[in-house]
Amino acid sequence: MLALNHQMHHWWGKGLWALKCLEVRSDGEEESSVRLQFHWMPSARRMENEYQPWLQRIDLPSEGRKMVEDWKMRKAQLDNPETSTDITTAAINVLTCRPLRSGHTFEIFMEKADARKMKAMVDIQWACIQLASMSGAAGCPEFLIDSDDEDEADFGWVEISSA
Repeated sequence: MLALNHQMHHWWGKGLWALKCLEVRSDGEEESSVRLQFHWMPSARRMENEYQPWLQRIDLPSEGRKMVEDWKMRKAQLDNPETSTDITTAAINVLTCRPLRSGHTFEIFMEKADARKMKAMVDIQWACIQLASMSGAAGCPEFLIDSDDEDEADFGWVEISSA
């Protein structure tokens, strides 16, 4: 399980950042470590206002590779603090008081069986958030409206049932 502060949880739901599982290592019979890597993700909202990838027709056989390469280039620029022009989203590593940058790694420890499940979950979210980013959905609430976030849930039914 990961514990996130409210803001990071909100940004994760918008696809503005993702975790990549680098490895699962067993240090004994029962415990494993899961090594994760943090990545800020490109967002259509962060780019020029005219850029709307979801409105553009793409011929995948001829233009698909270019689309992926363009996305990788935007991601590389975002990952490099020297070339990044994106200053709208930032977070701080509370242990070092330094900005949280793409590429930051950390380990979490858990039971071996849970570590395999954690890797599967992180691999799925990594793929989903990359797809959201490539399609232009990251950071665009109109494309990511199906929230299951308990913090944002409508609890109006509680008032009705208590009346």
